[in-house]
Amino acid sequence: MKNEIEMSSKTKLAANSFTRSFIITAAVPFFIVGLPLFVLSIISIYFGKNSVVHHPEVIIRLLSLSPMINSLIIIFVISSNRKMFFKFIKKLIGKCNTPSVKIIKGSKYNEIRSQLRNIIHNKKKVIL
Repeated sequence: MKNEIEMSSKTKLAANSFTRSFIITAAVPFFIVGLPLFVLSIISIYFGKNSVVHHPEVIIRLLSLSPMINSLIIIFVISSNRKMFFKFIKKLIGKCNTPSVKIIKGSKYNEIRSQLRNIIHNKKKVIL
């Protein structure tokens, strides 16, 4: 009975930490990208044609923040839920139908390397 109570409290803690991390990952891009764009749309309603939204360089600068946000989210997800992150990456790789990478040792590595060199060399000849 005591073990069941301990396990349920551990699962509750895990669920709480997961929901907290999910809320943070969803809130960060909204407040950095979504909120400024929302404010710009309100400004455009009030000020008409001479508003900030009609200047594309401002919007491009705001949207250029998105790669930085994505990298921050990825770092956050890796640091908080590493197992889930790697499962997600494996599913993505599976959906893309990319061949899995295997460790090749010794002579097989040299054979494949020489075959790749030949292919690249032949393609260069064809292109030129």
